[in-house]
Amino acid sequence: MSRSDRGAPWTTFLVAAGLVLLDQSAKTIVERSYALGESTRVMGDFFRLTHVQNPGGAFGLFRGAGDAFTALSVFAVVLLLAAVWRYPAVGAGRVAYGLVLGGALGNLIDRIRLERVVDFLDFGFGDLRWPVFNVADIAVVVGVGLFLLLSLGRGGVHAGEVRPDGEDENDPEGAPGS
Repeated sequence: MSRSDRGAPWTTFLVAAGLVLLDQSAKTIVERSYALGESTRVMGDFFRLTHVQNPGGAFGLFRGAGDAFTALSVFAVVLLLAAVWRYPAVGAGRVAYGLVLGGALGNLIDRIRLERVVDFLDFGFGDLRWPVFNVADIAVVVGVGLFLLLSLGRGGVHAGEVRPDGEDENDPEGAPGS
């Protein structure tokens, strides 16, 4: 199978680049428009824009481990880039890769630039609130979810998993002459 048949990664990179642009633009607008801790109700008490900066991991955990999360983020981005080239995705799998890669890059840019991640999407009721998050976080969750859905489906995520006739190319019983 030629490189182009296995799926050029350009779709993945375009999705990732678009996502980084959207994520960083939104974070810049929040940083310029809101003081740290400032909040505006968008949909009553349910949805607010709240400017927070997270020096730790997901949900504000491990606040003292900023350098470790930066290193982990760099490792994740390198691993994702290697996976894009080594295991090219097909169809929606390319979008899934792009979402995860773009989200990882968006938060990595913050970690390098600010040593923390800018979050601003705030959902909940009263004092019962979900941890504040950002566009990059949404992309990672949606991308991983899409990978899971595609993995459960017959079509698979990566090139070469299923032939156009629906047979698994790695299944010896489906091979011609068996």
